[in-house]
Amino acid sequence: MRERLWIRRDVPPPYRARCPIEHTVGKQATIQRNPRRAAPAPRPPRAKNPSAQAPSRRLPNKDATTTARSTHWLTVLGAKHNNLKNLTVEIPLGRFVCVTGVSGSGKSSLVNDIIREALARDLNGAENVDPGRHERIDGLEHLDKVIDIDQSPIGRTPRSNPATYVKVFDAIRDLYARLPDAKVRGYKPGRFSFNVATDGKGGGRCEACQGNGSNRMEMELLADVWVTCSLCNGRRFSHETLQILYKGRSITDVLEMDVQEALAHFENVPAIALMLRTLHDVGLDYLKLGQSSTTLSGGEAQRIKLARELVKKATGRTLYILDEPTTGLHFADVKRLLAVLHGFVDSGNTVLVIEHNLDVVKTADWVIDLGPEGGDAGGKLVAAGTPEELTACEESHTGKALREVLDPDNCRLPIVNGRLEKDQEQTSIGNRKLAIGNPIRVIGARQHNLKDVSVDIPRGKMTVCSGPSGSGKSSFAIDTVYTEGQRRYVESLSSYARQFLGRLQPPKVDHVHGLSPAISIEQKNTSRSPRSTVGTVTEIYDYMRVLWTRIGKPHCPTCRIPVGTQTADEIVERILALGEGEKVMLLAPLLPVGDETFPQLLSRERANGYLRARIDGVVHSLDDGITLDDHRPHRVELVVDRVVVRRKHASRIADSVEQALTLGQGVMLTALGDGPASADPPDLRFARHCSCTRCGRDFDELTSHHFSFNTRMGWCEACEGLGTQQGASASAIVVHPTRSILDGAIQGWGEVRHESMLGRLVFALANYVGFDPHIPWNRLLDTQQLKILHGCGEEWIGMVQGERRIENGQDGGIGASSSGELPGTPFQSAMGNRQWAIRFQWRGFYPAIGRATRINPEYRTRLGGLVTEAPCEACAGGRLRPEPAAVHVGGATIHEIGLQPLSRALPWFTRLRLDPREKRIAGELLHEITSRLRFLVDVGLDYLTVHRSAATLSGGEAQRIQLASQIGTGLTGVLYVLDEPTIGLHPRDNRRLIEALRRLRDLGNTLLLVEHDREVIDAADHVLDFGPGAGAFGGRITAAASPAAIRSKRNSLTGKYLSNREAVAVPSNRRPVDDRILRTDLDRSVADDVSAGSRKPNQKVSDQCRMANGEWRMNDRPFPFSIPHSAFNILHWLTIHGARENNLQEIDVAFPLGRFTCVTGVSGSGKSSLVHEILYKALANRLHRAGLSPGGYDRITGMDHVDKVINVDQAPIGLTPTSNPATYTGMFDAIREVFAKLPLSKVRGYTANRFSFNRPGGRCEVCEGMGQRCIEMHFLPDVWIDCESCGAARYVPETLEVQFRGRSIADVLTMRVHEALALFENVPKVCRILQTLEDVGLGYLALGQAAPTLSGGEAQRVKLAAELAKPSTGKTLYILDEPTTGLHFDDLRKLLDVLHRLVDLGNTVVCIEHNLDVIKTADWVIDLGPEAGDEGGRIVATGPPEAIAGATESHTGKSLKPVLEIGPIRERPAYDAVKAARIVPHKKPIAGSVRRPSGSGRRFDPNRDSM
Repeated sequence: MRERLWIRRDVPPPYRARCPIEHTVGKQATIQRNPRRAAPAPRPPRAKNPSAQAPSRRLPNKDATTTARSTHWLTVLGAKHNNLKNLTVEIPLGRFVCVTGVSGSGKSSLVNDIIREALARDLNGAENVDPGRHERIDGLEHLDKVIDIDQSPIGRTPRSNPATYVKVFDAIRDLYARLPDAKVRGYKPGRFSFNVATDGKGGGRCEACQGNGSNRMEMELLADVWVTCSLCNGRRFSHETLQILYKGRSITDVLEMDVQEALAHFENVPAIALMLRTLHDVGLDYLKLGQSSTTLSGGEAQRIKLARELVKKATGRTLYILDEPTTGLHFADVKRLLAVLHGFVDSGNTVLVIEHNLDVVKTADWVIDLGPEGGDAGGKLVAAGTPEELTACEESHTGKALREVLDPDNCRLPIVNGRLEKDQEQTSIGNRKLAIGNPIRVIGARQHNLKDVSVDIPRGKMTVCSGPSGSGKSSFAIDTVYTEGQRRYVESLSSYARQFLGRLQPPKVDHVHGLSPAISIEQKNTSRSPRSTVGTVTEIYDYMRVLWTRIGKPHCPTCRIPVGTQTADEIVERILALGEGEKVMLLAPLLPVGDETFPQLLSRERANGYLRARIDGVVHSLDDGITLDDHRPHRVELVVDRVVVRRKHASRIADSVEQALTLGQGVMLTALGDGPASADPPDLRFARHCSCTRCGRDFDELTSHHFSFNTRMGWCEACEGLGTQQGASASAIVVHPTRSILDGAIQGWGEVRHESMLGRLVFALANYVGFDPHIPWNRLLDTQQLKILHGCGEEWIGMVQGERRIENGQDGGIGASSSGELPGTPFQSAMGNRQWAIRFQWRGFYPAIGRATRINPEYRTRLGGLVTEAPCEACAGGRLRPEPAAVHVGGATIHEIGLQPLSRALPWFTRLRLDPREKRIAGELLHEITSRLRFLVDVGLDYLTVHRSAATLSGGEAQRIQLASQIGTGLTGVLYVLDEPTIGLHPRDNRRLIEALRRLRDLGNTLLLVEHDREVIDAADHVLDFGPGAGAFGGRITAAASPAAIRSKRNSLTGKYLSNREAVAVPSNRRPVDDRILRTDLDRSVADDVSAGSRKPNQKVSDQCRMANGEWRMNDRPFPFSIPHSAFNILHWLTIHGARENNLQEIDVAFPLGRFTCVTGVSGSGKSSLVHEILYKALANRLHRAGLSPGGYDRITGMDHVDKVINVDQAPIGLTPTSNPATYTGMFDAIREVFAKLPLSKVRGYTANRFSFNRPGGRCEVCEGMGQRCIEMHFLPDVWIDCESCGAARYVPETLEVQFRGRSIADVLTMRVHEALALFENVPKVCRILQTLEDVGLGYLALGQAAPTLSGGEAQRVKLAAELAKPSTGKTLYILDEPTTGLHFDDLRKLLDVLHRLVDLGNTVVCIEHNLDVIKTADWVIDLGPEAGDEGGRIVATGPPEAIAGATESHTGKSLKPVLEIGPIRERPAYDAVKAARIVPHKKPIAGSVRRPSGSGRRFDPNRDSM
């Protein structure tokens, strides 16, 4: 390690290695070592007075070439701290001493906790230190201080650097301050410090970066970025400071020098050269003097600290303590470090090092080895002596390791040329590849209805679980595989972390082998909070907040002009840019301080030497007697300087600017000329803090929290970040957003004539606000729409009439020029230079409606339907305060981009042009934003906006957002479990989703999907088909193979549908729809509207599908079947006129009544806006007085032919375990009546209430009829256990004694629907409801299954069954939104039979659906699009499915056409209500009829006695 030869000294017996084994040095005595390596001389008995007799050092043998110094000792007695065993340790002073030993042997307890703390207290006078337990320390009189040198940073800001740390920069500043130019200007050393502020402290640093040379940009989600200061370009100092040169180099140039260059530059300055040489000695020649401390490694920081100690004058009595100083150091760095440490010892100091590095230990003069083991087995002195002596101690683990280092010839390494390592590495890689190739093996899964399922899931592949509803797919994928993976992950965490996580119960499975970390992407909305948006859920908005904070350009919310901070140098450049020869006055605005009066203020400034002041716009000499009224406000501006603008006067202007800013507290004015103030040209206002140069409004520096609508710092105070308030709907006011105000955009105004009074008002308002009333409403700026809807406040607006004119306000008009128009507005007033005759205040529509509903009951009744959630009046729905809302990036605010569809936001961010500085700041931010946006677009969510509320997302949309987030993480080796990811997706978007899933798989992940979509199954690598039935008839895997192989499996129900052996047939007897009457009605309606002036013609009725001679033709080609003309009947139509909610483009949509109608289109095309927001809410208000707020439309015709509207959605049927399918459908009431009329119930006097688990009496009161009790677990999730009183039966034993056909009421609740059908076959009231549940594919459900455990699709079908059980009027409109969610092909066929049954009874079914098997069976299809968002909202095609298939612009038609061609085409059997009303008894009678106790012999008849 060290190249110099050290002479080995003989060691007297008392001070040989402290090892219980006797040994001799032998041949090692001839090894030449450093004379310090000789052990200290024997110590005589200690004197009572330690200072009376110092221990003497024994001299080395006579052959030594160097005389050893006498050695003193530092002795620690009775060390008992932590695991130290009453240890006494002697440390030779003036030597390099290593303390070593296994981890946990007590090294840090001895050195750091005892020696360092005690010496810091006794020698350095440190306070608040608590040394570890020990008796005493002897030998302190031989030391004067203790210094701890570690690898911690020398500073945490760019201002800290090697030059400042070793104090060489102080000497350099003193040198520059003594230069002639500096003395002439009066510069002190503080002028050349980047830590001294400019304001009043004599500093010369750049205030824009505060002397850092760069500004730190906090990036929150990313690492902070340091960006070069744009004003000083990283030079740290002001322009004037940099003019002081030494040998042609400025103070900034010196900081850019490396140590070697600086040594040559300052070679003639001994004080500086000496300090620089210490940095050279520790091997840091390459470092720059001003290099930021944050960029230094731990080793570099440590050597800089050593250099600082070298600068100090050595006393020879210092103890240096280092704790593992070689951590993270290369061999070469260790060599340099040892050279410095041995240099300290050569100067008489002591170095005490805790170290394991053998390269350090072997160079030590003395080694103290603690151990022999860690913890309780350690804390003892194993050996003490030279490194060579430790090698002979068998108990010393350190000695054993030193043998190989000190005697490498005897070292036998098991690794030769790295071959063994390579072989082991290859073996490891091979094992890893083998592990990756192994499948995930599930053995004995019995969760829910699974029947001991054992199966392999291919790793790194996409596997789809399919099968009938209730067959066990989700029980396997979600409740078994994912739950087990998640449980194992949670169990691997610490107990502290687990207390904050939900404890997962292990699923019923024997074992799962090879399980990867599991992530579930379910159909659950991520958040129901109104503050949660798509942007916050995906973290896109979080990155946008940081982006707008860091590179955004603040604007004044009032003046709409940029604002910002200005430094003195920038102000000087602005003044110099006024032009050569321009006369200016530099003014400092002043205000009285405290109780000071204006005369006292002027007298004070006159005493300070100033001659003039501008008071209320007039320049006065301070020597004149100026009289001011203290009771009135005055503008006092001190004239700091009057100067002619010339480049040679830059220094004078700079000094005056700094003086003016100091006097004006950071604000100054520049007046052109030297006369009184005038409006033209106005004064230039400059400020060091952020302010508006026009209105003078000051702004605080914005952080990313100001752009958050979830904190008080950022949210709008009026709506608290919600963006909405109670008010009129914008669509109810602006009924035609594609038209201009003059053309009838406003409800009730119609077309506005220019010469009318309303027309003059509109032109006056347009002139004041600054918009053209001829352009469409949707092309107006947000700020212009805001003023029209919310008003202009208390401002008066002038309106032209005749040739008279009244000025707006006192001084000739508010924002109006002599021509009556706003300066800079794009609209030229059509009224010319006429006189203002009328003034008015524009209050706005929202305030007017709100005031009218408050003060007038009549208006409250008439306008009550308009009141709904409207955009906030203060922030216009932006959610933010005015200051952050006005910040621009690329010319757009954060709210404007947040309202754009993702398909537009993505290219906007991609094309964003930034300068190099902004790219350095925003590069990573833009990457994160664009990547997340691209993933969302790839999964078919391009129609969403960043500001879309998360509460309005469907389950499928929320699931795809999670999927996009997982793709963005780039994780590999993960098991992803997805439940129905195609929910809500159009067939066109399915392909994009499949590509996203493949991309996730190709990253090296395993995908397990629960899915029924045909395209997804075909794209899978492996299919697990569950079945063969549902509930108790399922729970088995009927087939497991590739999609191609699954088609040939005879036992696979999914394979039958994939191979088209089973299929949902295209009906050959489709219900006819003759739209000729509709066409006539629509044409007449449009003509009436045009003639009345209330609307303009919009999209014509599609001519792609026509009926000729009783045959539907598409593009002049007949359909596969014909319908006789006699089959057509006169239909009634339900028509929505002028639908304009959200993205709907004022379309007219007609729904044929008594038919099955499908509304389809790509995601985001406007289906839900049309059906739910307009059709359902309007009908519910009209028919049921629901009090809902429908979306925007003109009118609806045909409502007289509908008597009831029912929305069958997927919302839960209940939120508690007491709600179940039996109670929701009303079936349980009839069942309780049956039990109440049984003979035993009559004898005991039981009523139907006795059999209710919601009422006291017959239920178990311990569990209150729930069958389970909730045990609160505090830090763990609550646990539900079976009630020990009733055994989960819900009822008391007396109630359970009453039985119907051998079954108690508790038995009935546990029955499946198909089982209950057999039990209650002779009870028509119960059987009818059970049959509807069976018909909708829910035969596997238990009657008492808790509502929270039902999926959305199951809840929807329960509601549908409840409606089917009710008597039909034949005039009901049923609305369903994607009822096929979660349905297998076979269940879908059952559901379609039920829906068509409703239509056969005369009702109307309107279904929003993407499933092609549903669309192809519909009577009428309405296809919206063609795209999503603003590019949608139009009618692409209407007609039967065959007509849609022929529409070239229809994405639905392109996917539907091959489905229709495949067929099969069959006749759909019509539903016979009379025949279905007959209950056919089961062939096999059920035993258990009950004999009356009276003994009459007549058996109980449930039909007669219960009905």
